[in-house]
Amino acid sequence: MQDVREIIKEKGRFEGERKSLKKGRQEGREQIVLNMLKEKADIAFISKVTGLSEKEIQKLKNSS
Repeated sequence: MQDVREIIKEKGRFEGERKSLKKGRQEGREQIVLNMLKEKADIAFISKVTGLSEKEIQKLKNSS
């Protein structure tokens, strides 16, 4: 049987990996949006393809 500390440590490691993957996916999606904007793609189209809202895309566009 696992020690309580081992269980907590394992849970923490799992949670950290999950957050890292989520952050990585978001960063990848944002890079795709920026690339599409550079190619003059329509914001509505980018939203449809990436799942990001037009407001989020506009924010990325303004921050780049």
